[in-house]
Parts: sequence; C-alpha cells; structure tokens
Amino acid sequence: MTAAETYRHRHGCHGAADWLWRCLFSCLLVCLFQPALAGPMPARGAFLVASEDMNDPNFSRTVILLISYGEKGAMGLVINRPTTILPRRIIPGVEGLSRYNGPMFFGGPVMLDRILFLWRGAEPAGESEPVFGGVRVSANRDVLDSLASEPTDASRLRIYAGYAGWAPGQLDLELRQGGWHVVAASEDLVFADKPGAVWKQLLPMAEPLTAALVP
Repeated sequence: MTAAETYRHRHGCHGAADWLWRCLFSCLLVCLFQPALAGPMPARGAFLVASEDMNDPNFSRTVILLISYGEKGAMGLVINRPTTILPRRIIPGVEGLSRYNGPMFFGGPVMLDRILFLWRGAEPAGESEPVFGGVRVSANRDVLDSLASEPTDASRLRIYAGYAGWAPGQLDLELRQGGWHVVAASEDLVFADKPGAVWKQLLPMAEPLTAALVP
C-alpha cells in the first residue's frame, strides 16, 4: 500500500467514525430536547378545553369530547353549544323525535349535514360505539329513533350537527402550541343542564399541554 493509500485509508476510517458519532450525538440531542406533551394525554373519552386565547370562532370557549384519537387523526363533538333548533325540524324520518324536546347542538364545523348523537344508559340494539363510562356515540337513525321513542330528554340524549376533525398530527401540534387543555371527561358535564357554563367550569381545572424535556 502506498503512502497516499495509507493516508486515505486511515483518514477515511476516522471520517466514517466521526460521522457516526455526530449522528449518534444528534439523535441523543433530539431525544433529550424533543418537545413532549406534559400532563393528561388526548384519548377517546377525554375533554379538549379551548384555551382562553383560542381565536378561531368555531372553537372559541368550546369543550370537545374526543370520540376518536389515533395515528389517522382525531374527531370530537363540541358539547357546550346548543342551538335553538329542535332536532325534529331538521332530521326527517325519525318519528321518535316528535317526543324529544332537547335542542340540536353544534357538534363542530365539519360536515354540518351529518348527524351524530351521544347518550348514556342501556346499550340499544344497533350500530354504536362506546366513548367512555356509560356514554356511547352513533350516527345510525334507527338507533336514534329507538332512543327517542322512549321517554328521554337532553339529560340522557344529545344530538349534534357536524363534528370537529383533525388530520394526522394536527391536534398534537395545536396541543403543543397551547391551544387546548386536556381534561378527564364526566358524564354529568357531557349532559349538563347548563352546557353554556361548562367551559368556565372546566377552565380553572385545566392546565395547557406544553413542551417539556423528556427525562
């Protein structure tokens, strides 16, 4: 091996080793200083409470019940924005709603023509999904008709137009930016007598999810 080849061999090996150590050091820094969500984590059945400086009119002073959260994104229902509209006036073909006097709720800005509903109590026959505790969600009209046909009111059944939705990673980003607080949900607040007061009731309990160092 010539002197030039020996030099290239030695320094090439050292160069590769230096590059490997730089990569390892960079990974270590990322692990140590990567922003992490401190506090309660978002999940199905958790409340998202809008921060005081939330300036999006669709979500200002809202409380959202997450009904799905995962790598494909997130979905929830705004629980504290009742309207003055009765569900039977905008949902045709559901006879049971003629006996239901609860208001329609604004569930979120996505697909306002889609109707979803939450209820608590016995699980009816038909398509539905558990959310947390005894609360379930469905978009099935037969299930809605079955629920509304029995004596019930807004303390047990809530009906929503539209929903809130997030693309993969979008909600996590908003949480890191301090736009939302995550709070454990309760059935009594989902079906509160005064839903307009729920945001103020929850906000003192909420702490924003902020960037933190991973130990």
